[in-house]
Amino acid sequence: MSGARQHILPRFLLKGFTSRTEKQNYFGWVFQREAVPFEANIDKIAVSKKFYTNKELDADQEITEAETELSEFVNSLRRISCSTQLDLGLLPELITHLEIRTRNLRESFLSASNLLLNEIIHLINEKETFKQIVLNKINREPNLLYDKINKLPLVDKLPTAFRKLFINIVLIKSQQYLKSQQFSKEMDKGLSIIAEILASEASVHLPQAIKNGHIEGLKRSLFPDVRVNRYRDLKFRIVVLKEGLFILGDSAVIIETESGTKYKPHLEVDDKIKNIYLPISKYQLIVGQKDDDICPTNIEKILTSTAECSREFFVSPDNTPKKENFAKSIGKNAQMLSKREASIIVSKWIEKELTRK
Repeated sequence: MSGARQHILPRFLLKGFTSRTEKQNYFGWVFQREAVPFEANIDKIAVSKKFYTNKELDADQEITEAETELSEFVNSLRRISCSTQLDLGLLPELITHLEIRTRNLRESFLSASNLLLNEIIHLINEKETFKQIVLNKINREPNLLYDKINKLPLVDKLPTAFRKLFINIVLIKSQQYLKSQQFSKEMDKGLSIIAEILASEASVHLPQAIKNGHIEGLKRSLFPDVRVNRYRDLKFRIVVLKEGLFILGDSAVIIETESGTKYKPHLEVDDKIKNIYLPISKYQLIVGQKDDDICPTNIEKILTSTAECSREFFVSPDNTPKKENFAKSIGKNAQMLSKREASIIVSKWIEKELTRK
């Protein structure tokens, strides 16, 4: 993978979903929502320029090195010809790595951040509510203004007794000012400027900040213990089909939880895992489950959920009307946060701030 063109899904995984092979060239069908499916060389599928690289950070080399061992492990799994129980091996590390490296994850963070930011901008534009939150905070924490004034240049150089007298006078004047019409007008003007700056600057800086955070996280670890350890508690098996039915979504992994959004592409802190699914070829599916009892795998539901948990595309070994129908549901369960959920989060914070004493 090393170089400017970097695979956001590893090439060794894409190889399992080929439609045909010509010499050393492998091809697969790419399905996107509201787009005509097309067949492409996997060298050109799920590729993004410098996805794991920026000016100061580069996780590409570490990922390339990790792929060697992971590729060999996946190849060993593909040699299994019938459904059976599996030892842990590198399965927790493989699932963790695939889950955290994707564009699906990064774009989900960006989307969630934008939704929350838009709700905050909306709050700032509702000036009276925001002003009340600020005044409540000042009333709750009277020392806040005192400490800020005390640390101003020159003020901290005054003799102690005079400094206290000076600050108290300023505080009295400040309290009077906070209740004045002048303060209300100036704050209205200031909040409008803040909202404009947030709206314009976020579109420029937020994507880069999310990218930097993602790369930094990958640099720290390609296999974070907090995730690997959760997957170590699962019992794994492989489901092998005679027909090549499975597709590969752009999240790679699909997580079935016990509540809320049942199928999702990313594990969150409070999620209780029921099952986890990783297609490794058109014939084979890795299943990790919490319970000891083996339940029949609903193949149709796995296929549907693969599409729904994909954000932009999925890869298929064939082009059929059924796969085109799956493509219509791309993105349905890909969001980390919905607009309604973002609104609820900010509304709860507002309620908490306005009622705190």
